[in-house]
Amino acid sequence: MTGFGHNILGFGSVVSVPAVSFDVNFLVIAGGAAGGHGSGGGGGGAGGYRTSHTSAGGVSTPKASGGGGSVESALSLNTGEAYTITVGAGGASATGGGGGQGADGNDSVFATVTSVHGDGGGGGGAESDANMTSVGGSGGGKGLVVNGGTYNGGSGTSGQGYDGGKSYGSSPYSGGGGGGAGAVGENGSAGQGNPDGGQGVHSDITGSSVQRAGGGGNGANIYNTTPGDAGAGGGGDGGAASEDGSADMNGDVNTGGGGGGAQASNLNPGDGGSGFIVIKIPSARSATFSGGVTSSTSTSGDFKIIQVTATSSGSETVTFS
Repeated sequence: MTGFGHNILGFGSVVSVPAVSFDVNFLVIAGGAAGGHGSGGGGGGAGGYRTSHTSAGGVSTPKASGGGGSVESALSLNTGEAYTITVGAGGASATGGGGGQGADGNDSVFATVTSVHGDGGGGGGAESDANMTSVGGSGGGKGLVVNGGTYNGGSGTSGQGYDGGKSYGSSPYSGGGGGGAGAVGENGSAGQGNPDGGQGVHSDITGSSVQRAGGGGNGANIYNTTPGDAGAGGGGDGGAASEDGSADMNGDVNTGGGGGGAQASNLNPGDGGSGFIVIKIPSARSATFSGGVTSSTSTSGDFKIIQVTATSSGSETVTFS
């Protein structure tokens, strides 16, 4: 163990105080991705979702980490040591549309736990007739390809999120919904309209059950004018006709939700939602942050619950005492 010294009674002697190890439970969600540009842009994938907290209640399955992952082990950390903490920003939509894949989100990090950024939704209309090969916490939905084929969305990361939905290139024509932490993005098919984003996962680590990390809905197109819906848990709705990056298309802040896809190449898709970190420590312990960290602390029984919603530079640290 490492230690730190301090002066005793002003006589200049330095005594080494041994570090104390203790268990820390966590919820770490990365930033969600923006939806895809172009006609029938794919929904943005949700940010990766990792937790060591076993939740009660909520309707989503699993009630653990994303992508069907199990609850992880708590971290064993030491007092007096500085640990990295980064809340990943959501992927920002490019101004003025322009076509192509949406911007990825950003990773969230707490100590040795890294949740992977959401994968940007595929661009519609002019999107290539090929499967998406990109990978995120949850995968982006494939953008519309009107050639009769069916193509895969982006891939999710095991233990963090699910794949994005497939496009459907025959009538009624659609791209795919963005993957969520709790379910794959919906696939385009002959029997449905534009696909919805995959749902997120519930956690009650903060004291009440909240669903987060839903995927973005697929954008409308000239053949199929009803957009896909947001994935439950902070995803953004797909863009309707002429809808230009409006608020309902954005993934919700502090959820890692994916943004909705755009309806046309000159319109903006939804932005991804920012990530979120929760740290649960014994009430006898305290946390001190470096740099620009936005956080709040509450007490529940024998524990302190620290919610971290923003870090300014991505290089902040937290030290426990």
